[in-house]
Amino acid sequence: MPKVRPRPPARRRVAAVAAAALALPLAAQAVPAAADSAAQQRATRIDIDPAVIGEPFGGWGTSLSWFANATGDWPDRERGADLLFNAPDDPDAPGLGLSIVRYNIGGGDDPSAAPLRPGANVPSWRPEADGPYDWEADPRQRWWLDAARERIPEEQFAVDAIAYSAPYWLTRSGRTTGNGDGSLSNLREGAEGEFAAYLADVAQHFAEERGIAFRTLSPVNEPGTDYWRIDGRQEGMHVEPGADQAALLDATGDALAERGLATGLSAIDETGVDMTIDELRDLRDAGFDLDRLEQINVHTYSGGDRETLHQIAKGSADKRLQMSEVTIGTGEHDHESTEAFLSLGTSLALDLRELRPDEWVYWQAIESESESVAGNGNWGLIHFDERTQEFELTRKYHAMRQYSDFIRPGDRFVHTSDDGTVTAYDPEAEELSIVTVNDSAEARTVEFDLGGFERSGRHATVHRTSATEEVAEVGRERLRDDALRMTLPPESITTAVVPVTLPEQPGVANGDFETGGAGQNPVGWSTWGGDAYGSSVEADYTQAGGAQTGHFEAVHYGSDAYAVTTSQRVEVPDGTYDLLADVRSTGGQEVARLFAQVEGGERRTLDIPAGERYRTVALEGIRVRGGVLELGVESVAPGGAWLAFDEVELVPRRR
Repeated sequence: MPKVRPRPPARRRVAAVAAAALALPLAAQAVPAAADSAAQQRATRIDIDPAVIGEPFGGWGTSLSWFANATGDWPDRERGADLLFNAPDDPDAPGLGLSIVRYNIGGGDDPSAAPLRPGANVPSWRPEADGPYDWEADPRQRWWLDAARERIPEEQFAVDAIAYSAPYWLTRSGRTTGNGDGSLSNLREGAEGEFAAYLADVAQHFAEERGIAFRTLSPVNEPGTDYWRIDGRQEGMHVEPGADQAALLDATGDALAERGLATGLSAIDETGVDMTIDELRDLRDAGFDLDRLEQINVHTYSGGDRETLHQIAKGSADKRLQMSEVTIGTGEHDHESTEAFLSLGTSLALDLRELRPDEWVYWQAIESESESVAGNGNWGLIHFDERTQEFELTRKYHAMRQYSDFIRPGDRFVHTSDDGTVTAYDPEAEELSIVTVNDSAEARTVEFDLGGFERSGRHATVHRTSATEEVAEVGRERLRDDALRMTLPPESITTAVVPVTLPEQPGVANGDFETGGAGQNPVGWSTWGGDAYGSSVEADYTQAGGAQTGHFEAVHYGSDAYAVTTSQRVEVPDGTYDLLADVRSTGGQEVARLFAQVEGGERRTLDIPAGERYRTVALEGIRVRGGVLELGVESVAPGGAWLAFDEVELVPRRR
């Protein structure tokens, strides 16, 4: 039997859980109570690997639905806009520094229907089927959009439009809330073109008359669910996955193009990660050209395989990936709820570490107080009180600041070994922000390994939110032996800002595949899964094994025929290099090779020989001019064939 142990696809998510369990002894050891002074000396060591670093972060955002329609004429509205869109370092009224705004193109419900929840009946731009457009519609949401534009730096300001339902006169039920049966499509049969024209006309009006160009437009929202029913209290419209969704997306893309708009098409805004993967592949089977999408949107309510979706969106489709909606309502209604703000922190950590979106957008950051009381929940970061027409902060607002105050657009996320920790590097300020959640009832002592960085200062500045603190500056921690050691109080979120610089030209990131352990999609590498939909992305994974002293190896394997490429872009000084890798293989692949390509230059390849014992191969004499090189391993193979590789290294030749 070969050492490679292929995993059945059905067990993929179970294997990911097992991989997390393997990492626990290294990164998540239990820490005894703070009262035990000896225990305080025992620290959980957390690795931070600057070689595994992401692309510049696009920023934080919020949907305007539906708080903007409810509050856009309130006396307190300027304060509300300051709280969301002002910069964190604004000297007069600091805010969250949100820079991405999701604008709802309202459908407008039947005027004779029962009222919807506060703010949810967003006015239609064309109230009647045979009537004209009303270009003064939606004044309250428009006020918030203008307020955001006034506060957000022009180079960061981005508006994505979304429709939750077609106008009521284009639906089968005559309501924007859904069909009588939530599992049935509610867009009138054959109305894709008319609905798309409505959306594109609104986009054109904003671009030409109001000076706001929608960056993208999504004509669907959680379309594959059965949530949207005629007796609901908010807009929603089921659109059957596959051919129906493809027809609506094609019609919308055509309508935008016909008007000469720069607005791109986005989708699918599905409620969970696994549903998004499934519906993307339904689009594939329906013949939809994924190149028509500029951006892939996903909600993370029901979660799922975030790493695989990242590789589909980024490694295979090469699209901007936006976490476009989630809200955390954990715990009984209480503005000071500890459970709620800790849940927000763990949700952020999960999304930013595994999904690794380009942007992260909260579902309406300001939520109705009456709805929260009625539902006994803690949705939103701020609550709007319909009785007083005032805004009330919750402790979740301060928890969000632990991230948004310190991780700003342009920062780059850096890999860590701890599930509750997010780190991001600011290349301009030369600072590393470490945000870590301790959701335990006991104190936790941690030690962050900074040995991979160059130190530029001796202390870290620390801020904390807890039951008694609101982004409070709690002091400075001295750096010792290339590490930052802190004791985290129970039930707290802590941010440490460390003055460091990145090492020069780190070379191949995670070339030994030890970072991240066993699981789907190797950390620090990009996976192309055979087509834009990532049809074979699951054929790329790491498992126990390895060529030399390590514990893990990378594998290409599928029970069915597959095509997959594992690659990364490396910045190195100009010169001549050899690309080395330890490899083993069953043979029998159509393609099994090592490759390297200088940006804009020749693509060099080396065939990988068959043989179940590891051997070192070398792609020699790679001349780099311009400093950027793409390298990796690619396979095109029948089911059952496998290739394992390890110790990938780029070695400069001596002059």
